[in-house]
Amino acid sequence: MSKIVQSSYVALMNCIYNRITKRIPVIIREKLILVVLLILAFYFIAFRSRDIYPTLLNEQDICQFFGACLLMIVAILSMREEISIVPWRTSLMIPYLLFALGLIAIGLMHPIGGGYGFFGLMLLSVYLCLYLVWNNRGDYETLFDMIALAFMIAGTVYFIWFAYADYTDIEVIYEDRHQGGFYNANFLSFAGISLCCAALYYFYRSLTKKSRKSIPAAIYSLIAIIMGSVLIIKGESRSAILILAINVLVVIFFLLKRAIIINKTSKKIKWAIIILVLIVLSAGLVVGSKYDVLSLFRFDFSNQDAEQFSSGRIHLWKGYAQNLTLLGHDMSSVDWNTLTGGMNTRHAHNNFLDYAYRSGILVGICCIALQLVAGIITLICMFKKKINRGYEVFVVIFSVQYLVLSMIDIATLPMTNYGAFFFYICIAPLFMTNCIKEEE
Repeated sequence: MSKIVQSSYVALMNCIYNRITKRIPVIIREKLILVVLLILAFYFIAFRSRDIYPTLLNEQDICQFFGACLLMIVAILSMREEISIVPWRTSLMIPYLLFALGLIAIGLMHPIGGGYGFFGLMLLSVYLCLYLVWNNRGDYETLFDMIALAFMIAGTVYFIWFAYADYTDIEVIYEDRHQGGFYNANFLSFAGISLCCAALYYFYRSLTKKSRKSIPAAIYSLIAIIMGSVLIIKGESRSAILILAINVLVVIFFLLKRAIIINKTSKKIKWAIIILVLIVLSAGLVVGSKYDVLSLFRFDFSNQDAEQFSSGRIHLWKGYAQNLTLLGHDMSSVDWNTLTGGMNTRHAHNNFLDYAYRSGILVGICCIALQLVAGIITLICMFKKKINRGYEVFVVIFSVQYLVLSMIDIATLPMTNYGAFFFYICIAPLFMTNCIKEEE
């Protein structure tokens, strides 16, 4: 099956390589890739801004097309030589292809929402080309390092603006939750958690690779984690706080595992773990005590029923679940007030329910199957006996982010959500049948 799916893409990418890519010096290509990734990183900040979000929300096809063009440029510039067909994991490829085909097929029958049909096309074209190129290269850390660095730079620039806006009281605070120029407070926390996740990965990489730049990189990563933690706490998103807590434990796990396998727990790793924990705890305590933004009532279940604690999600999920059909719904004629019970949202805050309602139960099942298979492979990689490569840490960190957001928030389209964007890039190594057997 791999040969059938890949053959046309291999021919296309090799043609582009011989006519365009190989004429560009390698060092120029790498700089251009970083520039493209920086554009993507700043795009996500601009997309969710208070003034732009309402407009772009209704132009999802344009957003997905924009992202598709940039990712295709990354794929083209990433080629070091002609590529060839590689063995892909059938258990992951089947739900992936069925999910993509389902979105396209149902989208031709009736409207399933802006951007969703185009996303299906991206899965069958742009992402497959990106996976092929990097499966042939194998040095996924090169790509993931650049992605992490780009989002750290964008996050740092945004944090500087946020600190100024907060200090001068020009940014909006709604119900004690800071919005930071975004459309709502959750978006502030989501920017923070993406900054933290990128910095956690970069921190691990700086500790485990020998380089003159490793110490400055580790220091910058720690500073970025502090900045991201502040943004998370200011926005008070519970899902973002959960993701941060889990991923701090994930990085600590990988550091300890590495130390145990090489039979040497260095002082560097010990101090890294201690500092990592202290930074996150200190950020919460200092910001919370000084600005009183923790609002612990949002985490207190004792004084709220399940509906209140979930911010109305229980009712929302019931509304979607009770209206699922085999072929989905015409999204241009949905009575949103009745479906959501008056909530100001057009998403189910759960990926399975969202896709199943729009495109039918079978597409929803394919969505879950894709995420489930990817999750199982990720867990096998995480707990294998050998030392984990850096890219596996990236995969686990951003799989956690996507898992949490896909269950209790909005994480459907990659160009509207950090979680989905990172997930459909980080699964690239999982397509390879030998990814679990690799050793650093």
